[in-house]
Amino acid sequence: MKMDIDPAKESTFSAEAERLKKEIATFREELSSVSDKVESLQKKMVTMSTMERKILSVMDRKKKEGEKPRSVEIRGKTFTWHQDDKLGEGAMGSVFKAKAKDGTEVIALKLAEYTGSRNSREHENLMARTCPQC
Repeated sequence: MKMDIDPAKESTFSAEAERLKKEIATFREELSSVSDKVESLQKKMVTMSTMERKILSVMDRKKKEGEKPRSVEIRGKTFTWHQDDKLGEGAMGSVFKAKAKDGTEVIALKLAEYTGSRNSREHENLMARTCPQC
């Protein structure tokens, strides 16, 4: 069964269909343009992130260069260490990798932190057991 459509309405429908097709084409072009811009921005973000990491790395290096190594004399030898040489931390202090200035030895150096009488007594007991001549 064929429906008869008024020719005036058919012309209106055709014109509306053409208008919608053009609008869809325009929307697709805009969408493509936005997608390109998003991709460009993502690439810039990756570049900025890489640059930020490089800047932080340089800042860390500058900070390290500004810090002087510390030194201590043990049994006639001078040992030096840097804050970055930290091996660990415990209840009584921090442990650092220290190197002899002449380059012959590497030791683990514990810097005790005295925060109370209990730590002081524990340190004295530890020293008496591990280093009787100290």
